[in-house]
Amino acid sequence: MITDPVELELFEEATRNVLKVAIPETERDGVTVWRADSHTWSYFKKPAAAAKVIVHDLNDELIDEDFVTWVFAQSQFHETCAGDGYFPMGPQSFMEDGKLFRNTWRDTGIKIADDDQPWKQDEQDTIAEFINKIIRINLANKRGEKTFDELMDILHDEKNEQEFEFRFIMHQIAQNYMRPGSNLKTNMALVGRPGGMGKNLLENYMRRLLGETNVAKPQNIEGKFNSWSVGSSLVVLNEVLDRTGGLNELIKKVSIDEYVSFEQKGVDQKTARNLSNYWIFSNLLSPYKTDDTERRTVFIRTFNDPLIGLADTQRTNTVKYTRDIDDENMCRLLAKFIHYMWIDEELINTWHRTEVSDQLTNDAKSLIHDFLAEEKLSDLLTEKFVRGSFYRYNIKKTQFFEQYQSWCERNGHEKPNARQIKSEMYEASSFFGFASDRIWLKHENVLEIRNDMRLDEDTETHDRRRCHINADQFDVEAA
Repeated sequence: MITDPVELELFEEATRNVLKVAIPETERDGVTVWRADSHTWSYFKKPAAAAKVIVHDLNDELIDEDFVTWVFAQSQFHETCAGDGYFPMGPQSFMEDGKLFRNTWRDTGIKIADDDQPWKQDEQDTIAEFINKIIRINLANKRGEKTFDELMDILHDEKNEQEFEFRFIMHQIAQNYMRPGSNLKTNMALVGRPGGMGKNLLENYMRRLLGETNVAKPQNIEGKFNSWSVGSSLVVLNEVLDRTGGLNELIKKVSIDEYVSFEQKGVDQKTARNLSNYWIFSNLLSPYKTDDTERRTVFIRTFNDPLIGLADTQRTNTVKYTRDIDDENMCRLLAKFIHYMWIDEELINTWHRTEVSDQLTNDAKSLIHDFLAEEKLSDLLTEKFVRGSFYRYNIKKTQFFEQYQSWCERNGHEKPNARQIKSEMYEASSFFGFASDRIWLKHENVLEIRNDMRLDEDTETHDRRRCHINADQFDVEAA
């Protein structure tokens, strides 16, 4: 053991000269730390107090990452060191709630020189074309290209409600790049057909801007192990599809909670500060089931036009354009453009209702319920059988799915695919029963919601019958 002050001063001399701090082992309890500012040794009985000094002194210097690892290996700090933590833009080690963490954040993204470099005309033209084609027209669903100066004016015009979607996307990009780790508590969702409009390209560019390790793309967000919710400043949920309502609650929780609990396989559950922002991408207009209480996610519909074939043409043009882009140069220009933006935090911290929000609220209602209550069902059923004390009808799945899809489109809802229909049917378990090879209709429950309407009638036929036939015909037994 080193106890002599002279020997202490020689302890790890090379390290101290570079790092300005050292933690020798002594025979006393506690920790002795070399203070760079006063050039003296200070003794701390509580490791947590010493850790604060270490954090202050270490982070004021350009230090070797190995030294932080060495600090964490010292026996005096076993109770104080909490292992890895994530602190974007922070030092290599940091204190939180009395614990010392080793920062896993790495600044590996694109950096722009502090001194403002003047724009060249070809740079302005290049970045303006990208922002117009990919972000403003494709992702924000606006029309007409703007000049570089016009784009800047739009982005800083707080009263321009017509360009809200474009402004929201750009300020989200800027906030996540310039201020990583600032939890906005308001998410961005880019949704709607067709695909190929630039959502994945935007994700790839954010990886370049922020650094690969600072952007997470979880594959199973509803699984038991959710370590993806920490350790990244941006989480991209891609190809989202959920009809159960579980995802809605999960997104609300991870958006607003100050701390998140996470679990890794083989590791005890831990809690960390919530520093992530969430982006949701889906080719579906209604990627998950939500309700009137949704105030955490701003839904923006990507390129859409009623003219037949226009969307396909736009997608083809987008493929041709992005194929020839120099991604590295474009990301550098995008980073430079962002440096000239004044970020509107009120815009991106405030929930806004959009046409997609209303659509999602409508779609969240039980469409299957309405379909069963309104449509003629007799042609969709096969043999009748008894299960317990009730009648059941096996369903012709193909015909049922096709008629339900047609009904959704007629009523202004997005056409669901087979997987979505099955999910909705499983949720409406009061109307359907399931076996490995078949689905059946629970006859008595369906009749209860059909308001005196037989299974071989739809709403229009039923209303006509009630108006034009004699009262004694009302007693026709339900099919």
